Amino acid sequence: IAFTARAPVGRFFVLLAAEANADNLDIPGTKVFAHAVGDGTCRREGFLSTNETEVDLFGCHLVGRQQYAAFVYIEDSANRDDGSLAVPLNVTVPPSRDFDSQPFLYSTPTLAEVNIEVSPNASPSKVWA
Repeated sequence: IAFTARAPVGRFFVLLAAEANADNLDIPGTKVFAHAVGDGTCRREGFLSTNETEVDLFGCHLVGRQQYAAFVYIEDSANRDDGSLAVPLNVTVPPSRDFDSQPFLYSTPTLAEVNIEVSPNASPSKVWA
């Protein structure tokens, strides 16, 4: 997540929360990482040293096809909760697996069997039919 502060002095807080909890986060909640998902490496706080800041979040344990919201809050060094909370960023996680091509019948079905060809985009994959 990258952001630019107007002044290069102060603190920042960044976290990911499930979309269902996005409406429940305010400035005090963001500063204590309320509703944050993942490990401690999936939330960050630090000091602004330049106007432009990049923050990498990892260990988030996100689930495919789920919606999350990223929160970024910046304030000066006075710690009075009077800074700026950015509009939450929508984060959509793609499915854990997808098809290279859609499944199809590769032979005429009979009373005893149906043959379907499936091409997942990664291995190993599990298939249920």
